[in-house]
Amino acid sequence: EKAEWEFENLCNIAASEFLFPLEEFSVDMGEAKLTAQQLRDLAARYEASVDATAHRVVSLSSHPSCVVFATYQEPAPGKVTSLTVQYAAPTADFPQKFFRGIKINSKSICNRAFRDKQPLSSPLENWMVSGKWARYRVEAVPLEKFAAKGTADLAVLLYLAR
Repeated sequence: EKAEWEFENLCNIAASEFLFPLEEFSVDMGEAKLTAQQLRDLAARYEASVDATAHRVVSLSSHPSCVVFATYQEPAPGKVTSLTVQYAAPTADFPQKFFRGIKINSKSICNRAFRDKQPLSSPLENWMVSGKWARYRVEAVPLEKFAAKGTADLAVLLYLAR
C-alpha cells in the first residue's frame, strides 16, 4: 500500500504541474485562504480534480496549511468516528504531521460535508494530532468516487489558526 500511496501522490503532484499554469493559477488563487467552495470552483475552472487542485493550492500557499485526504470506514459498533486520514500534503511550515489512520474528530465539519456531499467550512476547530491539540480553519470537500478501491472520500484544507 505504501508504494501505491507514493505513486498516487506523485501522480497528483505531476497533474497539478501540468494542469495549472503557475502564473494564471496563482492569480486565480490569490493570497487568501481558499474556502471549500472556492476550491471546488477552482477545480471546475481548470477542469481538474479537486485532489489535484488541492495539492496545487497547498504547494503555492503562503500560509501554513495542509491538505488531508480522508476515507470513510463504517464505524465499529459503539464508535462514532468514521473518517480517517489516508494521507496528507502539508506546506513546509505546517507544524503537525498527519499519519495514515489518524481519526478525524466526529464533531468536525468534515463528517457533515461527507454525509451531505457538500463543501463545508468551519472557521475554527480543535483537532488532536499525534497527542497534541491544534486549532485549524477547516475546509472540507467531498470527492468523486472512482472504481479504484481505496481512493479518498474527502479533501480537507487545514489552515493553522493564528
